[in-house]
Amino acid sequence: MSPQMSSDVLVIGRGLLGSATARHLALENAKVTLIGPTEEQGLNSGKVFASHYDQTRVQRIVAHDELWTRLNLDSVKSWSVLKDQTGTDFYEENGCIYANNFLDDYLKSAPSLADKFGLEIHTVDSSLKLSEISPCLSIEAPFFGLFEPKLAGMLNPRKLVSAQLQALKLLGGTELNDFVVDVSLSDGQWSVRTSTGMTHVAPQVVVAAGAFTNHFNLIPKALDFYNKSEVVIVSEVSESDYLKLKGMPSLLFEIKEDDFDGIYLTAPTKTADGRYIMKLGLNQKLDLNLNDYSNLVKWFNAGDYSEYAPVLVRERNRLFPEVKFLNSVLKPCVISRTVTENPYIEEIAKGLFVAVGCNGYSAMSSDAQGRQAAALVTNGIFDIGYTKENFKAAFK
Repeated sequence: MSPQMSSDVLVIGRGLLGSATARHLALENAKVTLIGPTEEQGLNSGKVFASHYDQTRVQRIVAHDELWTRLNLDSVKSWSVLKDQTGTDFYEENGCIYANNFLDDYLKSAPSLADKFGLEIHTVDSSLKLSEISPCLSIEAPFFGLFEPKLAGMLNPRKLVSAQLQALKLLGGTELNDFVVDVSLSDGQWSVRTSTGMTHVAPQVVVAAGAFTNHFNLIPKALDFYNKSEVVIVSEVSESDYLKLKGMPSLLFEIKEDDFDGIYLTAPTKTADGRYIMKLGLNQKLDLNLNDYSNLVKWFNAGDYSEYAPVLVRERNRLFPEVKFLNSVLKPCVISRTVTENPYIEEIAKGLFVAVGCNGYSAMSSDAQGRQAAALVTNGIFDIGYTKENFKAAFK
């Protein structure tokens, strides 16, 4: 018989949502155990992967609707608290530019949302205005844009997860670096079995396993969300170009072309070994449906993503024609898109909860999503400003 460990709540998943959920549960005085592999364990296993293994993500506040704006704002309000508590610096308030080559629905609705939440935004509708905000960035006319100078900017997802986990431990929570291989109900308790032969039991379990939520028998019925592949390009720049680009705002450029759409990029950062790198991502016509587990694993293990390079390089160079990019690396990731276009945060069986489906907005809104998952577990309802319909799950 395998050894057992008991908790008030078990959280499955060591990523952005799992770590945030676990911390907020611990803040509610729950005895919390988080179970999930480290980055090294996940990569070495060849079976489980995550998309938070990088240094930069966009942080914007004014989103396409009220729900996501509230999630972004509530999250960013907690960054200073988390930083002060752990000493981990994972957030830079360097602003965010949103642009398109026509006046889209977001650009039309953003001013009223900003006004509702008391947020500052500025119109960017000329090359002169753009150069004043981000001198090295070039967007071909016509373009329409908005600039968020406050609260928006850039996050380091690796450091954010680390800070959440540090805070969890300071609050008395437990982190176990293991793989969950089965979740089952027995005598009113949830039993979670791991690859090392341990069994953990608790009356409540939160599954926050990202793209892998429908696999490993974690939940009794598959959720309806779509795992889409994506490749990002991480480009090295010289120190002189880094100094020119450092502190530039993040960019969300929602242009749509025949072979791609939706560019996002962040300011360059300095790596531990002294290099200067900048990340850019976008959706490509080549992107794959990765709902099947075998295809998901094959994608992360592929190694060669060179067929995605031409579009990434072309669009990077168009945006920064005066920058000389040095070495580049292509990295795979996955975006989980729900049919509701909102996160799924729901009790799907008595004592069994899910927190999944960030729709590409994971880092910037993760703390608030974790907070709402914890509120549902501990209080049975979401905080004021959020409703059950906001997070209702859909099943296949």
